[in-house]
Amino acid sequence: MAQWQLIKREIRDTLGEGTLWSARDNAVYWTDILAPALNRLSLTDGNISRWAMPEPIGWVAERQGGGFVAGLQSGFARLALDPLTIELIGDPEPHLPGNRMNDGKADAEGRIWCGTMDMAEEADAGALYRLDPDGRWLQMDGGYRVPNGPAFSPCGRWLYHSDTARRTVYRFARAEGGGLADRQVFMRFDEEDGYPDGMTADAEGHLWIAHWGGARISRFTPEGKLDRAIPLPARQVTNICFAGAALDRMFVSSAAVDLPESDYDGALFEVEGGAKGMPTPLFAGYGAGGAELSRCTSSKRKAGVSAGPLISASITAAPISASGWRTVVRGGQAVRLAGVSSNPTTDNSCGTCSPRRRASVSRPSAISSLVAKIAVGGSARLSNCSPAAMPDA
Repeated sequence: MAQWQLIKREIRDTLGEGTLWSARDNAVYWTDILAPALNRLSLTDGNISRWAMPEPIGWVAERQGGGFVAGLQSGFARLALDPLTIELIGDPEPHLPGNRMNDGKADAEGRIWCGTMDMAEEADAGALYRLDPDGRWLQMDGGYRVPNGPAFSPCGRWLYHSDTARRTVYRFARAEGGGLADRQVFMRFDEEDGYPDGMTADAEGHLWIAHWGGARISRFTPEGKLDRAIPLPARQVTNICFAGAALDRMFVSSAAVDLPESDYDGALFEVEGGAKGMPTPLFAGYGAGGAELSRCTSSKRKAGVSAGPLISASITAAPISASGWRTVVRGGQAVRLAGVSSNPTTDNSCGTCSPRRRASVSRPSAISSLVAKIAVGGSARLSNCSPAAMPDA
């Protein structure tokens, strides 16, 4: 008997990722990084909505004050839906225009942990960042090709993070105050396992990992031993979250990039995992009144990279039309920005990159040429902060 159910919808994700359970909305959110788009499955009525994004979007996390914080190629942003509004907060990597956000989550203390990567997947230019509620971000680790995760143990002692390209999952010891120490190899995937992609921990402290190229999800014990594996018909499985009032429903995303058209690759699945998850933490920053924003850098950032001022840009789409689209302006031309629709469309007219995992897009132009309202804030201050403990291994 199959342990999975296909979520029926009219579109497949090019690169589904970033699954998120929202108790507030009774819904599962997930991204399609390369479409680019944000999806929502309502567990109340089963309706599926899809919002087109102006540039690649890796993840979203709910804010305690309402709305979301999102990881875009241009950096961190506030995001609201109905109507779609995006306010750029800051870019941790202005010196790496070929990088984008890939995966990220909030922890129980209300901080965001997220990874960046080279969109071409050619350079080890990715890093693990921590975004604090006061608006500061710190580079916590570096040298990643394709970072995925993170996941947090229920006890709060451990953070798991992977470099998919290296088939390696790391475990960090979490220090008081948000630091990391003692990076160790938690496990390495064999070739037949595919690559470790997104992950989550369940209430018993076991780690669930999606297998990119391995067509399954697996549960591992805290000691790194395989506990169970659940095969799926999608070849490139990408991300996992627990959902529902009892946190006993599991949803899994996948990707269709570089694969022939099928019913399963790029689909969303509900899986019977036989386990329960933990409540979704909320980001504690960027409240309705707006937190003071400052930035600092780790001592292990590349030499010569300065902090620089923050740029804050707001994008508010024009009113939605009767056909379900909003009109915005990019590069002097009017383009359509998809509004909320329970009948998703395959139109990618407002996408900024080709539908491939290795696509590349110019970060500064993707947002700045989407002219709705742009404000440059030069008053953000550079604060002093101590670099996080970073392992050398």
